[in-house]
Amino acid sequence: MKPATILFGTVTGNAEACAEELGATLTACGVSNRVLNMRDLSAEELPGEELILVVTSTTGNGDPPYNAAEMYRHLDEDRPKLDELRFAVFAMGSRRFTNFAQCGKNFDT
Repeated sequence: MKPATILFGTVTGNAEACAEELGATLTACGVSNRVLNMRDLSAEELPGEELILVVTSTTGNGDPPYNAAEMYRHLDEDRPKLDELRFAVFAMGSRRFTNFAQCGKNFDT
């Protein structure tokens, strides 16, 4: 099995810190993984992945962080065939906003 890929989208660094902690926890449990800034994985690489764990914050009014915008656009507009890809999403945000954690919800969809 390939290593799990943990992708983070962040503005202030909180999602990155959570992604790093998740990676350390998985390593301690014997699960091989790599933690990447979402902008560092090209959209063309997605079909070759086995397990993606998305850790993302939300910015603005439900928008993806800047470093996640290109991947988000690719998934939303190009709709690549990813039927074999296993994934999970950890969505972060503030309940003060109407679109709480919307970016993560959109990645999940």
